[in-house]
Amino acid sequence: MGQSAGSLGAKLYCRKIFSEFEYKAAAVITDSYLGVFPDGQESIMYDFGGCNSDILNLPMRALCLLRQLTMGSVVQKSMRDYPEVPFVYIQSKIDLYQTSYYSALAVTLDEDPLITESQFYLMSQNLLQAFNEHSNFVLYLADGSTHTFTTLNKYYTSGAEGEKKRSENYLSLQEHIEQFIQFPEVVSSVCKGVVLSKKEAVAAVAAEEEGGPSVSNDYCLEELFPKLVHLSGSSK
Repeated sequence: MGQSAGSLGAKLYCRKIFSEFEYKAAAVITDSYLGVFPDGQESIMYDFGGCNSDILNLPMRALCLLRQLTMGSVVQKSMRDYPEVPFVYIQSKIDLYQTSYYSALAVTLDEDPLITESQFYLMSQNLLQAFNEHSNFVLYLADGSTHTFTTLNKYYTSGAEGEKKRSENYLSLQEHIEQFIQFPEVVSSVCKGVVLSKKEAVAAVAAEEEGGPSVSNDYCLEELFPKLVHLSGSSK
């Protein structure tokens, strides 16, 4: 498990841990850092010397040296390599810390730092859709702008409706995460809100950018929800 920047570390280093330790059951739980980055993110790992990291295999190192490796591609490789391991993402729909970091990184990369909440949420959906193609990806998407839950008291009081808002109609965040200690046969992704197609969401954000009505960012994308994940519990 990792939160905020530690969430990125958990996503990257899990493959090394799984390759070096035996386990009967495992889960990767990441709290509040999805990895929505501006154009040019491929150069960051290269610039900081990450291409020589032993968490990358030879093909990934080659892509890194060509400045073509993204965080998302590394994560998806781990999902493919360890299909018996659930990758559990905890994310607020509009995480203010992540939007702020996006802007700061954009300035560093000489990209446009301005991003609206609607644009951030839509970019998040693009990344989540790629992850959701993997059968072992599970998402808990909460309303609001909270950054990190799991090391704070709000872990026990938060739900799909956001911080300190538990509902009988949805598993609370605590209940959702505790499933991955018990490993039931099936778990599901969680989101509360009106269901929109990707096409509808893109059109709504485009209209907002042209001066139209503001987008309500409490929707759930039909390409992501509902999602059932079967936990194999297989040993490795």
